[in-house]
This record gives sequence, C-alpha cells and structure tokens, in this order.
Amino acid sequence: MKKILTLACCFSAFALSAQINTPNTAARPFGSNTDYPHLTRLPSNLPTSGTYGSSQDAADAYNAWKTNYVEACTGTSNPQEYRIKFDNSSETVSEGIAYGMLLSAYAGDKALFDGLWAYYQTHSNTNGVMNWKIQNCATAIGTGGATDAELDAALALIVASVQWADTSVHPYGSDARRLIAAVRAYEVQRASDNGAYQFNNGDQWGFSNDCRNPSYQSPAYAKLFGEFIPSQAVYWDSVVTASYALLSANAHTTTGLVSNWSDHTGTANNCNGANEYGWDACRHPWRMAKDAAWYGDSRAIAACNKISVFTRGVGSTNLRAPIALAGGTGSYHSPTFVSTWFCSALAAPNAPQSFVDSMYTETLAVTDQPPLYFGNTLRLLSLFMATGNFWYPLDATISLRELDMRSAQRAMQIHIFPNPLQSGQTLHIREAAAGDYQLCDLMGRELLRWQQKEEGATFAQSIDLPAGCYLLRLQNPKGRQQAKIVVR
Repeated sequence: MKKILTLACCFSAFALSAQINTPNTAARPFGSNTDYPHLTRLPSNLPTSGTYGSSQDAADAYNAWKTNYVEACTGTSNPQEYRIKFDNSSETVSEGIAYGMLLSAYAGDKALFDGLWAYYQTHSNTNGVMNWKIQNCATAIGTGGATDAELDAALALIVASVQWADTSVHPYGSDARRLIAAVRAYEVQRASDNGAYQFNNGDQWGFSNDCRNPSYQSPAYAKLFGEFIPSQAVYWDSVVTASYALLSANAHTTTGLVSNWSDHTGTANNCNGANEYGWDACRHPWRMAKDAAWYGDSRAIAACNKISVFTRGVGSTNLRAPIALAGGTGSYHSPTFVSTWFCSALAAPNAPQSFVDSMYTETLAVTDQPPLYFGNTLRLLSLFMATGNFWYPLDATISLRELDMRSAQRAMQIHIFPNPLQSGQTLHIREAAAGDYQLCDLMGRELLRWQQKEEGATFAQSIDLPAGCYLLRLQNPKGRQQAKIVVR
C-alpha cells in the first residue's frame, strides 16, 4: 500500500500531546540526570521551576521541535512510522531520523522512537543502512548511507535498549548490534586501506575513496560500541585511535576548528564541499563534548579548550560562521554554530562559568525559522547535552528511584579490578564496604547476590557470565551505589 502524508491537522494532535516520559517506564526519565561523570559544571542559569525543573527549557524546545518537524506516515502501523522534515519539508534525510531517534530515546518518548526507527528500516538498503534522502514517506531520491546517521542511530538504539526492556517486537539491543555490524562492514576503512579504521562517508563511497568528513569521526561512539560488544573492543579501540589521528592532523593549532572535508591524512580540502569550518564541521564540538563528558578523554578536553578560547575571544553574541579554520568573520549567527560551540564550552575546563552561562542564554535565544531544520535540531541536541539529558548509556540508572551513580560515589567507593575481566575470572573488590552486593544485567535482572560483613577487606567473587556489560550494586546504611563491570 502506498504511503501518503497525513493531514497537518491530524498530525498536530500528536505533536502537541505530552509525549516526554511516555510511557513512564523509562530507566532514566527525561530530567532525572543532572550531571556527567567528567564535567565539573553545567550552566548555572538553568530553570528552577516547571514540570522538568532544570530541563524545562529543553523540554519546551523538544515539544516545539516535534510540532515543527515530526510528521506521521499513513499506511503504516505497529508501529506507526514517523519522519523528520528536512529544509525542503517534502524530504527527509537519514541524519534527521537519527537525530530524532537520539532525542526521543533520551526524552523517554517511546512511540516517536519506535516510529522513527521503523521509518529508518523501511528505507534501508541491502547493506542495512538507510538511504540518505527520501521523498516524503515513499521513495529514495538519494541512495546509499551516510555514516553519521548510522552512528547516531546505533547510539540511539543502545540508549533505547537501556530505557525500555527489549522485546521480540522491539529488540533494541539486537538491532543496535546489527547496525554496528553494518557500520563496521561498510563505513569503517579496512586495515589494508588508506586511513585504516577511520569512519568513511558512507557505504557507497568505496574504501578507495580518499575523501573524509572530520565531523563523522566519533571516538566516544567507537568506545561505546566496544563496551557494548566487548568481543570487538580491540577493533573499536583502533577506530578511536584512527579518529583522533585524523582530527589532530586536521584541527587548526590555535582555534581547534576542523574543516568540513579532508583527505585521510587530515589535510583540509574541498573534496565534497567548501574548505572551511562550516555546515558539516559544526558537529565536531558536539562530538568532542560527549567524549569529554562520558570518558574524560584528554584529547577531547584539549580540543574543547582550544575551541572555547577562540569562541570566548569572539563573544557569544558575535559568533558567526562559516569561517576559515584560523577564524574570521562569518555570515550567519545561526543555532547551527552557536549551539554546537556551546557544547565545547560545557566540556572545556578553561571556560569560565560566566561564559558557559552566556552561551546557554544565546543558544536559547537563537533559532532558525521553520522549515529550516538543521540548526534547530542541533540546538535541541545541545540543550539536552547542557541539562544532563545526554547521559552515558551503559551506566544508566535502572530503577526510577535509584540514586545517581556519581552522587553516590562521593559517599562510598567501589574499587573493582580487573575491569574488564574474562568470563570465569575472579573479580576483586578492594577495600570493600560492608553491605549487600547484587550483580544485575542492564535490564536490572538479578544474576548474583552476596553479603559482605567485614568493612574494608578485599573481597573476591568468581564471575562466570557471558560477555557483556553488567551492574554491580551495593546497598548499606550509607546509601546505594552501582558500578559497571565489563565481561569479555
């Protein structure tokens, strides 16, 4: 049956209905996380009232974004498919679907997530990746995948596998593994290719093509994929190294800005667009901020520090791009650039709180007029980042009432070694606190339980489990704590 667009009046009822944290079973509801393991601060001028507290601005922006850009496809059900409207509102691009998947997963908006993922799959090619441009809900008008879309969609599926229990209808974890396998097969350079282990531009570009998009290099995602599939950890470590090698060679030594395009050595060029910091390169600060926030990677922090020094010198209200990598005056004070530069300020230890706050204010203030979609979508992703709503998924809280991991760590520590460990290997807990210990999978299902009565001893427990990520929980009169364990 041919799919046609719903009438706008029918869609508006969906878009305006409250969908954040719906159903109310998400493992980590929108607005419940307020910090990151490796960031020292968020903006100090976040809201203090409203349904979502400090996340209220982000929630309002999400609801407006849905109204402006989400459209249902008729002729689809179980689940209903949804698409994200492109600048030309009759078109949809794969990056938009992936951005929408990220936003809806972190917003706890299950119906929208399922519908976007269904649309992605309907319009995927034989390699298992979505064709990059679709006319309405029907025909591919741009064939082949775009690697950034696959990366963001895979991350979103991992988040979904934590937010909602996998089922036979919605096997989010299995779907994530299949998509990661497609990325590895078609969108990462092989060991024998120029630029070995770099992310290339898409499954149809070919391994001999020397054109690269620096903003596709996503080391935080590669690290996460290796943790999600521990048997592939060494492979994804190689991708991390290759990504940073290209970015280090490409970034300007003073401003930290990267180019839209380069060759495999990182030398900036115009192989698929203008040689400048522009509409592609703008995503680099957002990707670096995630590696800084989730992993505290010194390379990501250094990149954010450089960009922050540059943007502070210009001032939050004067930032414009596209510009040369060395800086200069651009044409557009756009949310595309302001919001993603805001992410680098968040992750830059050298950025004063006053500058972080001014960048938050400016990110709220600057929007594009619909139907322009790109800048407003990056703005929303950045607002999620700024409010704690882009949390690291494999440390996600399982219970709605459970204490935040980082705040609990301040009261008591769990010192685990080795970690990662091999199945059958003995896990040691050094200076173990007395209390009840519980080992669970990421869905919260109990696998092992034991009690440690002696305070401060080194405790040993044999772990004979399949490869994967697990949560070790400790509860005693001081509180509750959890830590991640990786079995390879």
